[in-house]
Amino acid sequence: NLALRLLPLALYGDGHAYGVPLTGSGTEASIESITRDDLTEFQGTWLRPDNARLFIVGDTSMDEVVPLLERAFRGWAAPDAALPSKNVADVELSDIPRVILIDKPDSPQSLILAGHTVPGLGTERDLALDAMNDVLGGNFNARINMNLREDKGWAYGARTILQAASGPRPFLVYAPVQTDRTGDSLAELIRELETIKTSRQITDEEMARVIAGSTRELPGQFETAGAVLGSLITSARYGRPLDYAARLTESFEALRLQDLQSAA
Repeated sequence: NLALRLLPLALYGDGHAYGVPLTGSGTEASIESITRDDLTEFQGTWLRPDNARLFIVGDTSMDEVVPLLERAFRGWAAPDAALPSKNVADVELSDIPRVILIDKPDSPQSLILAGHTVPGLGTERDLALDAMNDVLGGNFNARINMNLREDKGWAYGARTILQAASGPRPFLVYAPVQTDRTGDSLAELIRELETIKTSRQITDEEMARVIAGSTRELPGQFETAGAVLGSLITSARYGRPLDYAARLTESFEALRLQDLQSAA
């Protein structure tokens, strides 16, 4: 939690919508300061019809749904104030690596949390970034976990994470490791991050494995109405066509090795 609180501010700085703790829990001071007026102001600012979109999935039709919606939302009008926007601008990252150390004496393990940013979702590079991440650290068989867990035995699990966001989204390395191997683990992580770009580039076999995994799990991801609803919301949020999920197998299989390597 300590690292998840500090990293976003280090990546994004003050005033950025993403420069807030990834814990989502706030601070004791911020929670105690919330008043009823704060809540009503938030409601008036953001929960308004010109900032809303309604999605419905189920055994129904527009003829059935529209009269119900018109009755339920009749009289809900947008306020006079213009709809505000949030700062999700690109951020300039330093070329010089930075290490922040939080000392916790007698800890049985260390947490290594590293961060960078990648382009927000909604571009043609989304799937290449996902596939590259699955090779590097995005699943159990990825390089980083095979190194620190299976080969070295220094971690129960280590991974890389691509957070979902419309602006510059966090690319994270997350590795809880045994304390006396903290420095060694950090060196191995740096090596993995560097060699995937240079001396140990992604192989055809690795690409085939992650694409097969990504496509074969698709049927199970859309078995329920809730899953379909989530897909529609995600597609709308990131400017994708609403049938984006139906095209995923074709899109994954169209990827080429150079796409993944470019993402790396």
